[in-house]
Amino acid sequence: MNLQQIFTTITTALIKQGKPSTTEDGSCKYRGPDGLKCAIGHLIPDNLYTPTIEGLSFRHKHVLSVLPLPIPADSPLYSVLELLQLTHDSEDVSQWPHRFSEIAKEYGLSI
Repeated sequence: MNLQQIFTTITTALIKQGKPSTTEDGSCKYRGPDGLKCAIGHLIPDNLYTPTIEGLSFRHKHVLSVLPLPIPADSPLYSVLELLQLTHDSEDVSQWPHRFSEIAKEYGLSI
């Protein structure tokens, strides 16, 4: 997948989902109740997901190892994933579309 495809996959899934994937105390979960997923969680294939990654940053080698593509830290992909995850974790759901539009504009992507 290229950057546009990844961006579209994550933003479409999060908007459709309509709520964040979190624990009861509000911490992000790659896989939450009722099939919810965080931004990065939408990239992790079900057959590679393991509960041991919960609580780890997506920058952690164990999380990076279950993603289906390499993500160099100096790549635009890394930056976009970081912004999408931050949006999921810290923005109100009502602000997601606006924030996704800002990210798309900043990186030359389509929303």
